[in-house]
Amino acid sequence: MEVSMKPGRYGCTLIMLICLLVMDMCINSIANYYKWNQIKLLVLFVTQDAGILLALIVLLLSFFQTYMFKVGLIKLLFERFMSTIVICVIYFMLSVGLHVWILADRWDNPTERYYWKDLMLVLFGIQRFVSPFYYYFCKRAGLRISDPRFYEDQYWIAEQLKKCPNK
Repeated sequence: MEVSMKPGRYGCTLIMLICLLVMDMCINSIANYYKWNQIKLLVLFVTQDAGILLALIVLLLSFFQTYMFKVGLIKLLFERFMSTIVICVIYFMLSVGLHVWILADRWDNPTERYYWKDLMLVLFGIQRFVSPFYYYFCKRAGLRISDPRFYEDQYWIAEQLKKCPNK
């Protein structure tokens, strides 16, 4: 059975999610240019962390609007999107940890020459390594949750229930 996507139905949610991901990518790219100005850096980091939280909230609100959620098949829905939720939470925690550490380190002495500590450099590398996975999984989840099959009573949901050992 072929299911067609209605172009405007979930476009706003998807566009908002993609804009938040692009904003996060831009802040990751330009944050080091403001390393001498703590206030601008603080604003950038708070904006980035708020954007990450907002992206997660947009995804969760999209989950709550599905037919599967409304009929109580929450476990099945979250099994399909658990990797995205885990990646979002890990990326948020890495970002907040890195931002707090950078700001705490640079706040008192903004003008003196700055050297990265070894552990901070490791955290920076891990956060930057996880970021493409965060972008991929969020975009993929946004596209998958836009599928009209999640919002209608379909035969495939009954098939999924038969496969689950504990309903």
